[in-house]
This record gives sequence, structure tokens and C-alpha cells, in this order.
Amino acid sequence: VVLDEEAFRSSTRLDRAACPEWFCGDSSKTPAAFLAAKAWMVSLSKRSAPDQFLTATICRQRLSVDAAAALRLWSYLDAIGAVNAAVPPERRRRPRQPSPVEPPPSSDKEDLWTPGRLKALVASASVGSDWQTCASDVSQSEGGVVTPIQCCAKFVDLDPAHVKDIVKSEPVIQKPAVPVVLDDGKAALDALVAARLDRLEDRVARLSDLERQLADDQAAQTVERARLAAEWAGVALNLEP
Repeated sequence: VVLDEEAFRSSTRLDRAACPEWFCGDSSKTPAAFLAAKAWMVSLSKRSAPDQFLTATICRQRLSVDAAAALRLWSYLDAIGAVNAAVPPERRRRPRQPSPVEPPPSSDKEDLWTPGRLKALVASASVGSDWQTCASDVSQSEGGVVTPIQCCAKFVDLDPAHVKDIVKSEPVIQKPAVPVVLDDGKAALDALVAARLDRLEDRVARLSDLERQLADDQAAQTVERARLAAEWAGVALNLEP
């Protein structure tokens, strides 16, 4: 678990609320790395021309973290005006998002946050989940309902030593993967044959309908010919001298 306590304490509650995956003990996304990336983005934005828009793409390409984490950090700094503060609205490539609000202090009862729920909270936050997803993961871990605000407030107030203990106590919980069914291809072949048989049956049914319609049309034509022949016979009799 890589979690520098000095860097952790140097971050703000809003930092931890907006970018929680940097504060869960990941060796590639540490609190120190977060502060360095944050300072670099702010410095790069200030060095640019006042009306030059610092894009998420530039930051993502130059940071040695996954693209999703870089994008979330850029979005956070852009929303609070730490970057692109002097860029006029008409020169922005995307509208500024609403500035995030610092969560209130955690005031939940201690029995709400069992060891299992704390593990689920840190595990979900470590993969960059939003607080709505974290709340769902925590609620499913032991039942009951835990709100996104409760999850966010509890996480940002966790002590770094406590986070270390939570991470060390059990591996990060990963969402269950979709089971892979191994076979020799027979199932796929059977499914293909069944689909083709269904299409063939549909065609046969349509042909049968067309055949019945043709027979009905032929019968109607026969009746019509007989009627016309009778009419012409009557006309011929009337025309005889």
C-alpha cells in the first residue's frame, strides 16, 4: 500500500471527494502523485496565454496514469477554475462544469460503517467509481441503504492510517466478471443452425400464404370468366334475328 501521509494530509477534502482513486493506496496513483499532477496542470495553464484553452487531451497524454483518472483530475481543476480561469467562454471547447461542493463532515453512527462496508467503500473508490456507484456497492455489500453523500463524507474524513488498514485487511474487491463458458463450438453451431431454420420456416410460411392467395385469385378469376361468358351468351341470343 503506497499512501504517503504527509501528501495525504496536504490534500483538501474537496480533492479527495473529486478524485478519490488517488487516495486508496494504488502504487501508480498516490497522494503525492496527485499533488504533483495537480500542480503541473495549474502551472501549465498559468504559463499559457490567457486565452489559450488547456485541453484534457494534452494533460492525458503527458500524465503517466490511466486516461480516466487524468480526465477526472482535469475536469475537477477546470470546474473549480484552477485551470483555464482566464479563457473567455467563447473560446472554451466545452462549457465549464458546475464547481463541486465540499461534502459535510461525516456524522453517521459508528455502527453504520462496519468493516465490510468500509472495505467496499475504499474498493469502489479505488477504481474511480462516482459516489452514486460507491453507494450502490456499499449498500450491496451488507444490505441496507447508504447514500452517496454518506459515502463521500465518510471517505474524505478517513485517516490515511485507517485507509492503509482497510486496504491491507483484504484485497481490493473487484466487480465479478462475466463467467466465460468454454465449449468446443457445438453450442455456437447449434445456435446458427437454429437461427437459419427459423428463417427458413418463416420463408415457407410466407410462400404458403402466397400460394393460398394465388389459388384464391385463380378461383375468383374462374368465377369472373364464367359470369362474363354467361353475360355474352345472353347478349348473343338477344342479337339473333
